[in-house]
Amino acid sequence: RYVLEEPEDYTVKNFGEFKRISAGTLEDFKVYECSESNRAGALALPTYDAQTGEHLGTKIRYPKRYKIAKFAWDVAVTKRTPPYYASEQAHKFKKTQPIYIGEGYTDTLTLNSLGYQAIGFDNAGTVKGTFKELGEYLNKFQGIVFVSDHDLAGQESFKHCVEWAL
Repeated sequence: RYVLEEPEDYTVKNFGEFKRISAGTLEDFKVYECSESNRAGALALPTYDAQTGEHLGTKIRYPKRYKIAKFAWDVAVTKRTPPYYASEQAHKFKKTQPIYIGEGYTDTLTLNSLGYQAIGFDNAGTVKGTFKELGEYLNKFQGIVFVSDHDLAGQESFKHCVEWAL
């Protein structure tokens, strides 16, 4: 058994090591270190439209020393708050394979790092919006696999997934 301690400040490298996400996946998803002084030690996670690759916005992952929410939208570059997280390569996913939908950014990065083609909810509360925007796109795949946490929010999001699928 081992315990990993969250880094004081994030770099792309130590975030990948901490979360066990490959450097290649972080590069594919264009994750980068924030350079602004008010965001020192934070990471930026750009969000793209799963079908077109258009940049929709950027979410900032703050280290715990900031004592604020882990994630916040960068309002300066966010056109709209998308209900899902997908990289610009999502529109290249093979329709002959299943698509995985993770609960949140880190889960989505992890799934992609493990070789699964995955998009993710912005958070468990945005599940309904995800299906409104992506329902037709998702139905083109061989299958859809929902990956959610076993907490109350994850159970609720899974319930919405099942309702949508039926």
